[in-house]
Amino acid sequence: MDFDEMLAIENKEDLVKFVDQLVQKNERDTEHEDVIGFEHSVPHKGFIDNNTLITNADSTVNFTTNEYAYLFFRGLIGGKVDNLDRAANLVYYFIRKYFGLDGDEKEREKLFMGNIEPFSIDMFRGKNAAVCAERAAVAQNLFSLLGIESYYIVGQLDGINHAFNVINYNDNYYLYDASTEETVYENGKVKDWKAYIKPINDENLESLFKGEKVDMPDGRCYSSFSPYKKLNNHK
Repeated sequence: MDFDEMLAIENKEDLVKFVDQLVQKNERDTEHEDVIGFEHSVPHKGFIDNNTLITNADSTVNFTTNEYAYLFFRGLIGGKVDNLDRAANLVYYFIRKYFGLDGDEKEREKLFMGNIEPFSIDMFRGKNAAVCAERAAVAQNLFSLLGIESYYIVGQLDGINHAFNVINYNDNYYLYDASTEETVYENGKVKDWKAYIKPINDENLESLFKGEKVDMPDGRCYSSFSPYKKLNNHK
């Protein structure tokens, strides 16, 4: 992605044009899938377009607009972010601000009432109702728009159904979980929170793609589901 071009943007019309062109390029470069998620659990590589349904145990969602991307890139421009390291680090903070707190079941139920599936991911903005499925989907698309190879994966975290990402950054693979926070301390005090991101080797990556478990150094256990396995619960 051309950060110089991005930082030269001065108005909303140019921002929309810039983002829409990035989206169109990613759509061309990604193999479209009609359905991904908990009912079609093969890891999905690349951008998730507006015609792809993302299934969760309690719902089906999809992207209907590029509004989330406009907001993200507007933030990058406002913060004068001029490199990929800074932009990638801001993905989690954007997701936290965009969705609010991790999915509250009562808020989620209220949101579903009176609406018809598939639910637009835009609908979850600021509602404290988005769970791992929506969070991982937005992370997937933002990383893709930044030019980072990414995978949307459904499986389990410590035995509970879960969606997360794997990204390839500087030729190294990382497990990225925008729904699991790590606390950042400074001088023994809580300073901030960040997404759970840990390096994985080629063996770990192959295991995730084969539906096997991967034990992380901190004791967490991630796994992906075998292809086309339907599920009855979620996290």
